[in-house]
Amino acid sequence: MVAKKTRSLLKQVRNRLHMVSYAKGWYLAVMFLGIAYASILLISRMTGLVPNIFVPLTLSIIPVAALLVALIVHHRPVTLDAARVADDFGDTKDLFLTVTDIEKTPGEYQSIVIRDAENKAENIKPALVVPMQGGRQFGHVVGMLIVLAVGALYLPQFDPFGKVAKANAVKETEKKILASQKQTEMRIEKLMSEKPAERQSEEVKRAIDDLKATFNKMQHRKRKYNLKKLSQNQKQLGEKFRKLNTNKLSSVLKKNPMSQQFGTTNKKLEQWKKEFKEGSIKGLKNELASLKEELKELAKTDDPLKQAELKKKMQKKLQNLKKFAEENFDSPQLTAAVKRAQKQLGMASDGSNSSKSLESLSKSADLLEMELNELALNAKDLKALEEALKTLQMAKILNNQDMLDGKNSEGMEGMAEYAELYAKMCEAGMCQGEGCKACKAGTCMGGLGPGNGGGGGMGGPGQGRGGVAGEDNSSKSGFKTERVRTTVTAGKMLMSMKIKGLGELNKGREEYVEAVNQVKQGVSEALNSEQIPPGYHEGVKKYFDSIQPGPSNKTEPTSEK
Repeated sequence: MVAKKTRSLLKQVRNRLHMVSYAKGWYLAVMFLGIAYASILLISRMTGLVPNIFVPLTLSIIPVAALLVALIVHHRPVTLDAARVADDFGDTKDLFLTVTDIEKTPGEYQSIVIRDAENKAENIKPALVVPMQGGRQFGHVVGMLIVLAVGALYLPQFDPFGKVAKANAVKETEKKILASQKQTEMRIEKLMSEKPAERQSEEVKRAIDDLKATFNKMQHRKRKYNLKKLSQNQKQLGEKFRKLNTNKLSSVLKKNPMSQQFGTTNKKLEQWKKEFKEGSIKGLKNELASLKEELKELAKTDDPLKQAELKKKMQKKLQNLKKFAEENFDSPQLTAAVKRAQKQLGMASDGSNSSKSLESLSKSADLLEMELNELALNAKDLKALEEALKTLQMAKILNNQDMLDGKNSEGMEGMAEYAELYAKMCEAGMCQGEGCKACKAGTCMGGLGPGNGGGGGMGGPGQGRGGVAGEDNSSKSGFKTERVRTTVTAGKMLMSMKIKGLGELNKGREEYVEAVNQVKQGVSEALNSEQIPPGYHEGVKKYFDSIQPGPSNKTEPTSEK
């Protein structure tokens, strides 16, 4: 005989007992964890010995953790427990308890016990047997959490042992490290995705290849045709030269001496500059490779003395790189990368952030190499453009003399071969075999001066067969008709009158020499600062160097006062 009603009652009672037991366990766990939270909060705010991680959001940990604790430790009731509670509520004198163990009762009484239990089960409500009454306890939990939240927000922080200040400094350093690392990663990503120097280098190579093709297509005694083609190439190369010849590279490509340290030139920096002019960063790469090795060694060692020694070496290397970048380039990206690396190495002194700083420093070293590669590639292209423009200038001079012929350059590949050919042609055909250094420099004017050379000049005293310079008036140029106002500077003379007597010895000549020197200095600075194509540099310098003061007079019959 099956007691369905009785078993259903006992099952519901057992489930409710289970829920009550779990809720009670959760309540006790919440109260215990809340007390622990409050104790640790007080210790943290009063002493600073515990990290201050107490914000209202952390209070959510308490009820969640209490659920897990209650799940583990709460009492799990069984059917016998439910039967005892039901018997107590219905005052049935262990009737339900007997039903749960009916197999052990005598056979003639089983049907009677089950019948009585079924009758009683009909009149008993499980909700009355095990009522759910947790409103007061829930109020306790909410009140405690509110008090803890107020404490986390408004309880002041004391720092008698200086722990809080140190922890704040570590956090601030960590923020700086992460910020600098993010900047480095963004710059690396940009360089890898855009590759501006590689694209520029391809354009330069195509422009130089076009010039070589133009050289091979030159037609003998067709000045206008040849000049038009050469001018087109010159315009294209000139634009690329001006684009690359920015302040970023102009300093390192000049022949200015490097800065000195204690009266002696820094040979390492001088060698880097020399290599860079050739488009190589071998020495710089070796320096960066050495820096990375020291970085790895620093990350492995725990010896304070060795750490200090390695950091000193690395700081010196970074200082050299910074000095080289500042003195030779106007590249904000390169300078910023070096400065970030120096800061990251400085922040590595803090043991709590040492590993993060060294990781950021490693990425900065990679970025430095990429930045230098970009600049070296640009420098190499700039040098190639300079050589191409000088060679093109010699080609235009030869074209004016009807000596340019593409058949002479067939099979040539490198620009140096064209330059050598044109230099030899200048020497043989225009300088009577005496050598033409100006042609080799790309500034030879074909004996156009007033000398007595025997070359094929354009006419004039002592010149050759003469002729009219080949010009193409149809070519477009940027010439503008403008007037420049002469600058009048203030003088000291208020009036003058002629008197007899001796003037001040050589005073006029000294003023003249000083004025000429100022003009020469201004020209030199202009050549360095302005984007003048390299083919014209030597010619301009030679012209102004030829200006010399006249002979001085020892006496002057008259003077002005």
